[in-house]
Amino acid sequence: MRSDCCRTPPGRHQVPIKIGDVVIKPGDVIFADCDGVVCIPRDIAFDVLVRAEEIRANEQKIFGWVAEGQNIHQITEKGGYF
Repeated sequence: MRSDCCRTPPGRHQVPIKIGDVVIKPGDVIFADCDGVVCIPRDIAFDVLVRAEEIRANEQKIFGWVAEGQNIHQITEKGGYF
């Protein structure tokens, strides 16, 4: 086992852990997929969710404009991005 690994004695739970330079605390939100992992601190998780929903709604508008046949210039003029 590597010497820089974080070990917690048996029976301990709900304690912060450190992986690399990232400290993960109980209650933090973890998302992972085949491209990687992200840890969102609990105290900002709601704000991150709100912003993610705003981005998703904007992307849905963009998908609609693309489906209508609008070009990149028309979409970016409306606030879309690529």
